[in-house]
Amino acid sequence: MSKLKQLEGMVINGKISRREFITRMSAIGLAAAISPAFLSKYAHAAKPIKGGVLRIACTGGSTTDSLDPGKLTSQYNQFLNFQMRNCLVEI
Repeated sequence: MSKLKQLEGMVINGKISRREFITRMSAIGLAAAISPAFLSKYAHAAKPIKGGVLRIACTGGSTTDSLDPGKLTSQYNQFLNFQMRNCLVEI
C-alpha cells in the first residue's frame, strides 16, 4: 500500500508523468498477479494428520429410526443408509 501512496504522491507533485504512473501501476499489478505462481514452488505441503472426527449436523434422529432402506423418513436416515450401503442398493 505504501508503494501505491508513493506513486500517487509523485504524480500529484509532478515528479512522474501519467504515462509513467500507469506503467508502474501495471508493473505492480502484474507482480501481484504473478508472485503466487513463483512462490508456490517453494511452499511445502503440510503433512497429513491421522485420526480425527467427522461431525455431520442433520435433523430427524429418533428412537424409532430403522435401517430399512425402504423407510427413509428423515435426513438422518438418508445419511446413515448412504454411508452404510453406498453403491449396494439405490432406491
